[in-house]
Amino acid sequence: MHGVVPTMVTLHSRSVTLDVNYPLCHHVPETLQHLLWMVMDGNITTLLQVLARCWCIWRRRNEVEWNAKPWNSLSVKMEAVHLSSEWQVLTIPNNAVQTNHSPETLQPSVPQGVLRIFVGTTIFNDSDHGYFGVVILDCNGGFIGAKNGSLRCLKDAHIAEAMAVKEALSWAKDRRFTRIMVCSDCQMVCRAINQPQVDLSYAAST
Repeated sequence: MHGVVPTMVTLHSRSVTLDVNYPLCHHVPETLQHLLWMVMDGNITTLLQVLARCWCIWRRRNEVEWNAKPWNSLSVKMEAVHLSSEWQVLTIPNNAVQTNHSPETLQPSVPQGVLRIFVGTTIFNDSDHGYFGVVILDCNGGFIGAKNGSLRCLKDAHIAEAMAVKEALSWAKDRRFTRIMVCSDCQMVCRAINQPQVDLSYAAST
């Protein structure tokens, strides 16, 4: 949804002359994060549940469309419940159900001098090859550099993401970046990398 929902900030970034503040309060810029936060009345649990449902529906829709897998509404619901529960553990301090913090507290803090490396991949159903993109930002969000390329991932999204992380780390090493934070939206790959026990899956060993 990022860059698609016509919030005031998004419209302003597309050269539309208007007041970027949220029309109902006029105190803060209307971003997608702020809009979702206001709709959910500051309830992080509800916000995570809605986001998990949207993500699971979209992912299963793609499975039906591109991989001819059958649609199972109960499976989608159960996956969304499980996913939102995992997100709550990662996001909400001390397992609190609600918080009065602003949406910005959901963003991970970045220590001074640490570079964030964002990784993204794309794969296609009719090819064993995919593509990756890497963007490096400083701790304040300033642009440092970007890179893209192709990789052989055997139509597996997790393998593609793991290989993209490997490419990002190699690039960071070549540029002598030592204080880095790698950011990926693939939870399974992040878990495989961060977990203390050994993961013998192909994606984890990539």
